[in-house]
Amino acid sequence: MYVVDAGNNRVQRYPPNSNDGTTVAGIAGGGGSATNKLNKPSDVAVDDAFNIFISDSGNHRVVEWIFNATNGIVLIDGSAGGAAAGQLDNPCGILLINGSSNQVYLSDQNKDRAQIWTFGAGTANKTWSTANGTNLNQPTQIALDPYGNLYVADMKGKRVVMTCANSTTGIVILGTGTSSTPTLKQVGGIAFDSNFNLYVSDMILNQVYKYTRL
Repeated sequence: MYVVDAGNNRVQRYPPNSNDGTTVAGIAGGGGSATNKLNKPSDVAVDDAFNIFISDSGNHRVVEWIFNATNGIVLIDGSAGGAAAGQLDNPCGILLINGSSNQVYLSDQNKDRAQIWTFGAGTANKTWSTANGTNLNQPTQIALDPYGNLYVADMKGKRVVMTCANSTTGIVILGTGTSSTPTLKQVGGIAFDSNFNLYVSDMILNQVYKYTRL
């Protein structure tokens, strides 16, 4: 298991059945922009070779730590925050694209959008920023279903949004604008289990909800 320890500016790895973690990226307490440091990381993805890809939120970038490396490699440099096509402002959720070794989904929290990026590119390949005619509002975590549809935890929008594969327009499936219960207050994380039931955490209500796959 990999844990993002934002307050200590590091990522830790926990072996099965162990309470002792090992720092695999960043330096505890030593936030910064050097290649061996992180600044309030928010999410991590891991490939089959145990290389880790990190949303380095405070540095507005995505970095890769090769397995057992002591320094990261900047894959996407968000140019210190901003709204332009080649900039990121507090990237949050990150997902590797299945079958690709150089593309990720990202939620760009402070700019109210989700994007696809190719490593080393100067701009995003695709951007999603609306659902049911209203803008996203500080999206956090993201998830994919087996059909390639993208789900976004729209934190301040109090909802979960789905965008179909090959589309750039989202639809609201839970929360504000739907008849779903309970009423969501501040969506934090979303995840699917092996049966593709959806789990949603609410940071104000301090609860996790399970929505059974239909």
